[in-house]
Amino acid sequence: MQTILVIAAFLAASLLTMAASAAEQAAKPTDPQIAHIVYTANLLDIEAAKQALQKRKTMVSAPLPNRWSEIIRR
Repeated sequence: MQTILVIAAFLAASLLTMAASAAEQAAKPTDPQIAHIVYTANLLDIEAAKQALQKRKTMVSAPLPNRWSEIIRR
């Protein structure tokens, strides 16, 4: 009877250790996942930069309000 309890306790401890190890590994991204995250972030940065440049071109080509024109002339 005690042998069965010892074996059961050992198996339970082994399962808990394996589950904790699997959970720890699942929390960390793999190298391909990291590469995809970086690639996606770069695409978003490029698109944001394109939008910012387009907005800047629109703002530069638009006439300035009178008070800003006077400040710039000084």
